[in-house]
Amino acid sequence: MLEIYPSIKYLRLKNGLTQQQVADKLSCSVPAYSKLETGATDVTHTRLTQLSALYNMMIYQIYQHAEPVDNSLEETNKKLANKVQEQQATISALQRKIIELYEEKHRDKAAS
Repeated sequence: MLEIYPSIKYLRLKNGLTQQQVADKLSCSVPAYSKLETGATDVTHTRLTQLSALYNMMIYQIYQHAEPVDNSLEETNKKLANKVQEQQATISALQRKIIELYEEKHRDKAAS
């Protein structure tokens, strides 16, 4: 599977256009166009047709600049999330230990 949104940005930059210029040519807002470049919005066939006309290329040529989806990033994110949870558990345990030591110290002072 290919992600096309990096290709959309690449073509815009390669052609020296701003997001505003492309949005104007596509008759959409800059935020709507920006979502195409970031992958927040799926690219429709109509938008692909407009982009291919704008850059004077065939739709398949847009895909030539697309990037394969890297599923390893999801796995890495899961591993990192687990590591963060482990670290948070360690921090919580250390905080409890500090509180126990603090309370013990004050009990000893009160007993003296």
